[in-house]
Amino acid sequence: MQNIVPNVGNLSDFGRDEMETGEGRSKGWEDVLQPMVVLFVFTVSPIIIVVNVLLLAAIRGYKRLHTPSNCFLVSLALSDLGVGIALPVGLYSRLTNTGPCLLILCAFISLCNASVVSNFH
Repeated sequence: MQNIVPNVGNLSDFGRDEMETGEGRSKGWEDVLQPMVVLFVFTVSPIIIVVNVLLLAAIRGYKRLHTPSNCFLVSLALSDLGVGIALPVGLYSRLTNTGPCLLILCAFISLCNASVVSNFH
């Protein structure tokens, strides 16, 4: 009777060649997703900036919009504006494999948190 199970060798080395050379399934997905992410960020970021600047200008320009409830809108617009400005910077540092300095990273995380928390008020 023949052995139908092939000799696979040491299972701890399974996939090691792919990890060391950087080849494999994940590399293919990165090649597909990276241009899509760049296109998305550089399309959405200017829209975020323009819309929030227009909102801030409208609230500043019209006295009738100076209400306590619009203070929350101003807070949300300012934090979203910061996210819109920091998003391309974060993408650039990710694509070039240069880590941002700790201050920029902390500021970006704080802006994202402020943007999320502003939605709950």
